[in-house]
Amino acid sequence: MIGISLKSESCQTSALVRTVLSGCVLAALAVVLRSAEASPSWHEVASMKQGRMGFAAATDGERLYVFGGAAMMPRMGLTATAEVYIPDDDAWEDLAPLPVALYQASAVRVGESILLFGGLSENGPNVVVFRYNIRRNAYDTVGRMPGARRAFGTVLVGRRVMLAGGVADRQQYPREVLWWDTANNEWEGGPALNHPSSNFGFARDGAIWIVGGIYLGLLDRVEIFREGNWHEVPAMRLPEPRGELSADVSGDTMLVVAGGAMMHNPVSAAVIGFHFGLERWIELPEMRSPRVEFSLLQAKGRLYAIGGGRFMRENRIGMSEVEVFYEPTAVSDDDAPGRSQHKLPGVFPNPAWRGSRLTVPQGTITIGIYDLSGRLIAGGVPDRTSNVWLLPESLPPGGAYLYRFETTDRRIRSGVFVVLR
Repeated sequence: MIGISLKSESCQTSALVRTVLSGCVLAALAVVLRSAEASPSWHEVASMKQGRMGFAAATDGERLYVFGGAAMMPRMGLTATAEVYIPDDDAWEDLAPLPVALYQASAVRVGESILLFGGLSENGPNVVVFRYNIRRNAYDTVGRMPGARRAFGTVLVGRRVMLAGGVADRQQYPREVLWWDTANNEWEGGPALNHPSSNFGFARDGAIWIVGGIYLGLLDRVEIFREGNWHEVPAMRLPEPRGELSADVSGDTMLVVAGGAMMHNPVSAAVIGFHFGLERWIELPEMRSPRVEFSLLQAKGRLYAIGGGRFMRENRIGMSEVEVFYEPTAVSDDDAPGRSQHKLPGVFPNPAWRGSRLTVPQGTITIGIYDLSGRLIAGGVPDRTSNVWLLPESLPPGGAYLYRFETTDRRIRSGVFVVLR
């Protein structure tokens, strides 16, 4: 990700100040006064067509893809259906169904394709590696796994796909990490995990993270893959063990952990984040719905919680509900009728700390942060290849500000921004 240099005296910023002082700050202030309690929170968006848990999911940064899963447990109501979420339309569309219904498989995007590994079928463990072609909306087979594996994590590293953790045959929990070379469709070995685990949170920024999970009970451990090896991070142990959770990294600033099963709560909505600057866990707003075996993914600079399972009497039921984490923002006059506010993203994370890397909407051409009198505090012109902006260390701490950015489609985003001490 690319930071930008601040150019508070540039002609671009001067033009931004003139525009803001001509009325945009007043409009933003009106929003602040109408919604003084506005803060980042979870909001419902369009539900999937099929309720599912333990599904495979992937993102290309623009859209969210889901494949298979189970509609009900313990009865194996597996599904082969697949869908894609289009944030700009707030709608799910059907994709071609999987060649076979799969539960607890894993997916990763590679170029114009999505690879699907492992999982359980109605006939037992699946060892076939399927490839979904996004343009053709069709599947083919590209290989076989060395052995069965489910409830594991996958991530693309260069041209190779890492497969880590999970459950193998006979309920074994392998520490062995597998690598799939996408250039020649061959398997390779690599450094093993320090501890076995399945049903964990799996996330990547510059490093790869395994958070919590299940092995002879719920886990609170965190492991990181960096510089070619796995390392346990005792200082990052979860405040409470949890499994069947999901995790993602927000803007190189925070490792976000959500949902899952906890010691005294079989299906949780709790969300926490490990702030890399403060080096500690902090509580974040809870999801609207508790969920396990779900996916936490980003698209269009937003963090989405997708599907999952919840209990209904003795059964675990697949959910179709989807939530997005964002800050309510002002809706500009040029927004088309019927466009919902969740399509006008704000900065994330918010609140933030000086020096944080903030995620801003793609296509942002100018950004500014102002005090409530309309005075420019910080601003600049982001690199158009990046949707991350570095909040300057010089920003005064412990206050509420207004942010404003304009995008290539000439739409204005503005709202409240809080800088913590």
